[in-house]
Amino acid sequence: MSSALHRIAVFSARHRVLVIGVWLVLLVGLAFASHAAGTKYSSSAEVAGSDSEAANAVMARSFSPQLSDASPVVFHVEDGKVTDAANQEVIAASLQGLAGAEHVESVSDPFAPESSTVSRDGRTLYASLLPSTALGDLSVAEAEEILDAARVPAEGSAV
Repeated sequence: MSSALHRIAVFSARHRVLVIGVWLVLLVGLAFASHAAGTKYSSSAEVAGSDSEAANAVMARSFSPQLSDASPVVFHVEDGKVTDAANQEVIAASLQGLAGAEHVESVSDPFAPESSTVSRDGRTLYASLLPSTALGDLSVAEAEEILDAARVPAEGSAV
């Protein structure tokens, strides 16, 4: 083995311009091959004609694209229950403020009979907020405006 390495070293030393040229050609060839292979990355798990592709098509037709950005807005009281009349008024005002916020598509009604968003102890509930813009596209200031729309009506209350 050492004699083979010795011969390679001697050849490389005697023909250094040729060896360096071959290495440069290989590097340029690899750069072109990697560019031709592409850098496009896809995290899609869809396979043409598969059941998952059909399910994704149904979801795209049936639901808003922002649905994956739906976020909970949580209301909590230390004393009493969120369903008490005074607390319900404050929460309703917060929800109304949220519904009127600029980047909000809709807000669920946590007090609806079919809703099960109230905790077992009755002190916490949540509403689902669906933004009209993908959450990743909102600036920090726009997100804070949405939060302020919920927070301002509840200031000074037990909620």
